[in-house]
Amino acid sequence: MLESIGHGGVGTVYRAQDRMQGTSVAIKVLQPRLVGSKVEQRFLREAGAMRRLRHPNVVRVEDVGHDGPHSWLAMELMDRGTAHALTKDRDGLPVSWVLHIADCVLAGLQAVHAAGWVHRDIKPGNILLMRSGIVKLGDFGIVRDESSDLTSPGVTLGTSAYMAPEQHLDATQVTPCSDLYGLGATLYALATARTPRKLALHNLSRSPSRADDPYRLLPRVLQPILRKACRIDPADRFQDAGTMRRAVRQVLRQGRAVGAHP
Repeated sequence: MLESIGHGGVGTVYRAQDRMQGTSVAIKVLQPRLVGSKVEQRFLREAGAMRRLRHPNVVRVEDVGHDGPHSWLAMELMDRGTAHALTKDRDGLPVSWVLHIADCVLAGLQAVHAAGWVHRDIKPGNILLMRSGIVKLGDFGIVRDESSDLTSPGVTLGTSAYMAPEQHLDATQVTPCSDLYGLGATLYALATARTPRKLALHNLSRSPSRADDPYRLLPRVLQPILRKACRIDPADRFQDAGTMRRAVRQVLRQGRAVGAHP
């Protein structure tokens, strides 16, 4: 029996029962109209990428297949939904939650980048949680692989509000630093429950107004990390996920963020 638990632009996610294992799984089904398109190629690439990459902070894909007009993949069910859902009816998540999510996602990104991939769509809706507190990165549908030619130069892919400036120009020119910008924008949204669109506008301003500084809405301990992650020039950002993760863990070690994990 399938129960719909999510719907997006390219498909629907269902809760299902694995009869062999006796466990619940999530089934992501591509819209039939997209079968045979580049979207389906990316969908199948997502399944391949996630099956090859086994990491505690990356959603695990169990199987992939094609049945009549449907392409689908089966993955572990994250029973607390997305980080985006956590912000519903909140003015922002506690600092400790934001840092815990950052630490877990950065651990996953270290593995993603080490495999030679760039995720290209880091956002609250692609960060999934378990009730146990485990946080994982999901949705690798537009991951960039250096060996792939599915994206043409000049094409934009991603979610606008969370995309690094260079990604807006050309999705083929992204680097791991582009993912770190996306994570910085994501953490901003989680901490403030506001869109991160103003981050790039503020950074582009030659004489930014302190009164209009969107980072002032953040708890003070988060400001240095997110300001660095979201610099306009990739050379001014954290240069890898490990470096950004060490900055996050330093705040955690200092005990400057107290509270239970989500």
